Amino acid sequence: MAEEKYYCLLTEAGAALAAKALAESKKVRLTAIAVGDGGGDVPKPGGTEQALINEVYRREIDSSRIDKDDASIAWLHCVLPTDIGGWWVREFGVFAEALDGAGAPVLYAYGNHAPYYKMLQSGGQATTHEIAIPVQIFAGAAGGGGGAVEIVVPEQGYATHFELEELWAATEAGQAAQDNKIKTLESGHANQQKAIQNLHKGHANQEGRIKKLEAALTQTGYELCEFYYFRNPTVRPGFVPAMGGIITDADTKYPLAWEYLQTENGKKLCTTEQQWQHISTNVWYTLASGEKVSWNGIGGVSWFVLDKSAKTIRLPDLRGLYAEAAGFDGMQPGVTHIDTMRRIWGEERSNTSNHPHALGAITLAYKVNSFMKAGNTDDWGAIYHFDSALVVPVGSKTAPRSWGALACVYLGTK
Repeated sequence: MAEEKYYCLLTEAGAALAAKALAESKKVRLTAIAVGDGGGDVPKPGGTEQALINEVYRREIDSSRIDKDDASIAWLHCVLPTDIGGWWVREFGVFAEALDGAGAPVLYAYGNHAPYYKMLQSGGQATTHEIAIPVQIFAGAAGGGGGAVEIVVPEQGYATHFELEELWAATEAGQAAQDNKIKTLESGHANQQKAIQNLHKGHANQEGRIKKLEAALTQTGYELCEFYYFRNPTVRPGFVPAMGGIITDADTKYPLAWEYLQTENGKKLCTTEQQWQHISTNVWYTLASGEKVSWNGIGGVSWFVLDKSAKTIRLPDLRGLYAEAAGFDGMQPGVTHIDTMRRIWGEERSNTSNHPHALGAITLAYKVNSFMKAGNTDDWGAIYHFDSALVVPVGSKTAPRSWGALACVYLGTK
């Protein structure tokens, strides 16, 4: 059986609080739900947690219900309204009051959440998001016995999806009690009506966001964090020149790329900052003259660096690089080759018969006669030049035929 990826656990602190409440014949009062961004990663609950990794929002419990198949489990519902957001949800926690009513709240249960970006109205969309959390409340909770869990729900709040289903089912069945609840909502809780409307809008906006994500990955024809070359020098929306720069606040400027680079496929495109700098300045050859040949901090790096703590993305540096299809001469995707050229050959032949010869890249400039003091005999000499231009085209750098392109990486749009 596959291991569950997202789940909620009763914490050790929550279990201890329940045991103490049972011994003192008191109730554990669950009062609030908090959400956090997990510090950039989806955490794995272990039960020892005492606080969220990075809490971003907390509110009162909007509603609760007992699980229809297990009376020891209660489902707590929390609605994140439209006027809050601008952060990711990757973790959540249920908090209980201290038994004496004066101490700090206790993290009763803790769980992880599939990554979800909660937008603000200022981001162009108004969305709500509902979280449903299963919590163990132990036997006796429904009957109100000693040590039971009491779930504190305020009279006013946001209508949850489950509540709406109950209301609609009751209306269709003609249940009088539910009809009275609907009349109460209509007459005395106008804000609940607005919440229902916002919930409908939230679902529609969520569907729109899913379509937008699919469009960013497929319909645009561009893949996230891949390289593209353009003849037009104008940078297109969603693209950034691949020149090794650093993008600050990358989680909000380019949330699609930020999330993608943390996936298994995205991690294949990343390296560490130390390795990035090593590649950018690596010396790969020393000439006979002692001169060093390297990238000199310009070009040579096809990797990203994602810094979760600083919320930055360092871009690849493709300046001066030419793309080569992988699979030849040990070349693999993402690997860069050093600057090389084929060997230039030349040969010089000479003898005392006054017949010097030059082959390949060596050319005979001219012959000279000289008087050899040893033995007082005439002899000859020759001067040779080495010129690679005799056998290959030459220039300021070793390079194939090329055209100037704007190398960019696609990071997506909000």
